[in-house]
Amino acid sequence: MKRGFSATMRKYFGLMEMMRISWLLLLGIIFWQAVTPGPADVTQVVNDKLGHFLVFFVMAVWGLVVWRSTYPEYKVVVFLVLFGIVIECVQYFVPMRSFSIPDWGADIVGVLFGLFLYERLWKKRIP
Repeated sequence: MKRGFSATMRKYFGLMEMMRISWLLLLGIIFWQAVTPGPADVTQVVNDKLGHFLVFFVMAVWGLVVWRSTYPEYKVVVFLVLFGIVIECVQYFVPMRSFSIPDWGADIVGVLFGLFLYERLWKKRIP
């Protein structure tokens, strides 16, 4: 028995809603981890910046895919860049954390690289 168009669309939209909810949950987890007091001495600066880059890269690609039918790309990018600066501002007030422009820079580079990858590899292939 063939599946009808509406059944296929319901399944697709159900999957997209789950992906959107999981993206939002991951944003919450990232925020929680970022504002929880951490170690006072960050000895591995390169790994810290790489971590910022990778987290925001993944969030950018994922966000661009799951919100593509709802928001223009620039809104997802601006949201993530602002999310990064909000995290840094909150960290200023958290014990054993600090505001860091280089961390925010790594966030921005991750978002922009995610946008670049999305534009080049996925945008034309995703319906």
